[in-house]
Amino acid sequence: MPTVSLPRLLVLLVVTLGIYQIVWLYRSTQAIRRKGAEIPHFALFFIPLANIYWFYCYAKALDRCTQGRIDGTLSFLLLLFLDGLALFFLQHQINQFERSAQALS
Repeated sequence: MPTVSLPRLLVLLVVTLGIYQIVWLYRSTQAIRRKGAEIPHFALFFIPLANIYWFYCYAKALDRCTQGRIDGTLSFLLLLFLDGLALFFLQHQINQFERSAQALS
């Protein structure tokens, strides 16, 4: 999964007025799919109420891809209620997971 420094993530979110959140979610979805997880089509992200289901599936797949290191329930709740702030938590967790995976190989 892509690693992005948290300051860079903040700058990209501010400069693009939050649109980078959509790019970030799309890219991370593609990375999760490459690891073999199934997530519904990204278009569901844009449909009211269907996006709640998409967040749930995304969080569950993220949990599976990281062998439980990123809690799916917490990820879902953060995405649902904290929106853009959830990206910082998730990106931090993804960065830690990728660093530990690289250290093991």
